[in-house]
Amino acid sequence: MARWWKCPNCGALDEADPNCPADVTPLHLCPALGGHPAPLLDVPAPDADPKARNVIVMRADYQGTASSPIAAVATEYADGRRGVVIFPEPAAVDARGGAI
Repeated sequence: MARWWKCPNCGALDEADPNCPADVTPLHLCPALGGHPAPLLDVPAPDADPKARNVIVMRADYQGTASSPIAAVATEYADGRRGVVIFPEPAAVDARGGAI
């Protein structure tokens, strides 16, 4: 039986590779979320809609100096579960070895 993955935001659809482990969730660059990586969610059939949504999470401490104001993409499931894909801000170090 085929497994299907679908984005609740843009509708992107993919058939799961049969060799893919069950605990792996594929990501795609979602046009509905500005091209940020977002998970495709398991659905029983290609015409089924995921019972969840992906939402952008903004950095609470963003002051215009970080590379992006986006901290994560959260998946909010209808049953109350929540998954998160985090985009950590890279550390910066100057040439003398001190943190910036």
